[in-house]
Amino acid sequence: MSYRLYVDETGDHFRSDPNDLGQRYLGLTGVCFDREPYFQFQAELEEFKRKHLPYDPDRPPVLHRRDIVEGHGPFRVLIDDGKRAAFNADLLALVAAADYKVIAIVIDKVEHWEKKYRSLTHPYHYCMEAMLERYCGWLKLGGRRGDVMAEARGKRENEALETAYSSVWSTGTYFMGLDKVRSTLTSRHVKIEKKDRNIAGLQLADLLAHPLTRDVLVAEGRLPDCGGPFANEIAEAVRSKYNRQLFDGRIRGYGRVLLT
Repeated sequence: MSYRLYVDETGDHFRSDPNDLGQRYLGLTGVCFDREPYFQFQAELEEFKRKHLPYDPDRPPVLHRRDIVEGHGPFRVLIDDGKRAAFNADLLALVAAADYKVIAIVIDKVEHWEKKYRSLTHPYHYCMEAMLERYCGWLKLGGRRGDVMAEARGKRENEALETAYSSVWSTGTYFMGLDKVRSTLTSRHVKIEKKDRNIAGLQLADLLAHPLTRDVLVAEGRLPDCGGPFANEIAEAVRSKYNRQLFDGRIRGYGRVLLT
């Protein structure tokens, strides 16, 4: 069986301000699909867009959370309260019904950079290692194999992603031996694709990255909510899809992870 983990991020790689949520925390969200459920989700996502947005089949709209929230481009139609309510209701149903697994990793960069003894200092590298450890662990338990795809960012961000993934492929991690890496990951390279490729899995990861980063912080007692009623509903819809400990069903440390 072949799986794919789609990864998106929210927050800043390099700056760290204890009083700024976006700069203090960096969040990585991964959504993992098997092949057939992914084909179904892909088709349903395009049908959802055709229903709610101006739709050019040669240049279909690409879901991006910031554009949706701010009503940019094809999402300008959502300025109408009734259309936004219908859009949100169907999006919530789509996210809840699809068959996928979720892993959300968040790092507190302020606390991380106080740990001078750590050899792994780049916060993105640390998050990606934690993500791959859980993804590969889940693949191994089910006798599965898969690869990883992420959305292209800036040059520095892409380089950090490639370096982090290559390091795991080459040497494993402190908690995960090279044998597990090579027996579960099907590619020595992470796939990096631009947003305009209209890749369904990357669009879902983009939509979930912000609310699920906050969901991790809510679960850890660091925030009161996920940022608003709809973000709270998204987090609730996704809760059953979090990666869990096999025997006791625990999410903390498996599907929701806070690194400090």
